[in-house]
Amino acid sequence: LLARLLTDLDPYLGRRGDGSGMELLSWYHRQFWEASEEHCFSSQSGHTGETVARRKRCRELVDYYSGRWAGVPKPYTRWLSAIVQRPNFFP
Repeated sequence: LLARLLTDLDPYLGRRGDGSGMELLSWYHRQFWEASEEHCFSSQSGHTGETVARRKRCRELVDYYSGRWAGVPKPYTRWLSAIVQRPNFFP
């Protein structure tokens, strides 16, 4: 699945490396990451000008990388279950 996604997105991705064999993938054009940022983080403004969605995503990443979800069942809503189980989720 990931290989197919990367193949489809390859013309739009830039690849950078530091010589260690690791690659960093990023959007090739600024408009792509601006559009994705708008899509993922557009929400009501928070107290410091950050969006509520951005702060929520940051908290989720902190929880994930701090190990909070290790060995704990993940929240899996009915809505998400219906989306993932759709036969044409990936057309």
